[in-house]
Amino acid sequence: LVGITYGLELAAENLHNGSRSLLIIGLGAAAMWLYAVYARRAKNPLLPLSLFRVHTFSVGLAANLMFRVLSSGIPFLVPLMLQVAFGYNAEMAGWMLAPVALSSILMKPFTAPILVRFGYKGTLLGVAVAMSAVVAALSLLDSRSSITFYMLLATCFGLCQSLMFTAINTLTIGDLSNEEASAGSTMLSVVQQVGIGIGIAVAAVILGAYRAAVGETGALLEQTFSYTYLSLATFGLVLLWLLAKLHSGDGGHLNRKAT
Repeated sequence: LVGITYGLELAAENLHNGSRSLLIIGLGAAAMWLYAVYARRAKNPLLPLSLFRVHTFSVGLAANLMFRVLSSGIPFLVPLMLQVAFGYNAEMAGWMLAPVALSSILMKPFTAPILVRFGYKGTLLGVAVAMSAVVAALSLLDSRSSITFYMLLATCFGLCQSLMFTAINTLTIGDLSNEEASAGSTMLSVVQQVGIGIGIAVAAVILGAYRAAVGETGALLEQTFSYTYLSLATFGLVLLWLLAKLHSGDGGHLNRKAT
């Protein structure tokens, strides 16, 4: 995981690091494969691969990672865009993220009723569509955009992020046995933290590629950020494909506990 994340960060720093970053990513992937070989043979591996036989765990873990790739780059890109492309100072750019945090908190009391009403699969698919639309809509922002429009997008982003995180995390470990819960929670925590780093690195790589291809000044820089948001939104298609693998009844027993 360190190799994969560090390789992406190298590419984000400078696209000319491509060969070195690919080598490090390859070494990271090889180490992960070697662990898989070991875990199949060990009697008591730290992170047992048997966890992936649980349908909701395997789908939830993959969806969790993909959602973080889709969303984690936004808190990195937005302040950067506000400062270098739109001319905001650092303090104002920081305050512009406040709606994300506030709306995330406000969503919490409504999460359980929404899950009971629409089920886990329906809720997650709906949130994935909404989040992808919000990320794509960020591409419409420019230096002349209304502050109200931005605040609306930031609020929607926070609402979707809060609902998705609560739902996907609960579903991922909800079907694990008591014996599997500890290892499953550890693996979920690792994916969450690594996913944040990967999401930021992917966003930086895409931004760097567009900066080199489109330009780094004035209106061209604004276009660069717009293209980056649109590219990130395509990861929502992969997220939808993963979530579509859930069964309609998955998580039903969790809803019954909640009620």
